[in-house]
Amino acid sequence: GVGDWAPLYLQEMDIMTPEQSNLAFALHNYAGIPGTIICGWISARFFKGRCTPPNVIFMGLVLLGTLVYWQAGNIAGFFAGSASPEVLAGLTRGLIYFALILVGFCIYGPVALIGIQALNLVPKNAAGTAAGFVGLFGYLFGDALLSKMLMGTVAESAGWHVTFMMLAVASVAALLLCAVTWNSEKKLAA
Repeated sequence: GVGDWAPLYLQEMDIMTPEQSNLAFALHNYAGIPGTIICGWISARFFKGRCTPPNVIFMGLVLLGTLVYWQAGNIAGFFAGSASPEVLAGLTRGLIYFALILVGFCIYGPVALIGIQALNLVPKNAAGTAAGFVGLFGYLFGDALLSKMLMGTVAESAGWHVTFMMLAVASVAALLLCAVTWNSEKKLAA
């Protein structure tokens, strides 16, 4: 949801021009390529193939990026002090670019590892079903219904502030849901 709505949010709030907001959206998505590879590498290198620890770490960083994205103007104002409006706007844009890159870098790794984790946690004869359910819930419910339809409805009816609260709560929920598998995966690895 962070990436999908970035251009509209940034333009509606007069934070960025269409070109700048499209660049922010692109950077968010391109950051996911190395982020996914590094998340998998961390899983293999430091956690012996366990997916939960890097998922929890990366989802914590997604939460941080979402909060920075949401509060970029306030953070910029805190650090810029009485700087000119141009400096404040530039710092705000810089923080938004950073936050969107951080979220993009950190979100796609857990998306990939959750599928692998599901396959590791179920018996071999249920692997296809597990992969199907992960895909169904991730893309149909998470992407289509929640990210696109619900977030658009909330942004339109309740405003962007409520939408960002919803994103923060969703980030915390995702982090906690990833953490739930910590012990199961640890036992399986042993």
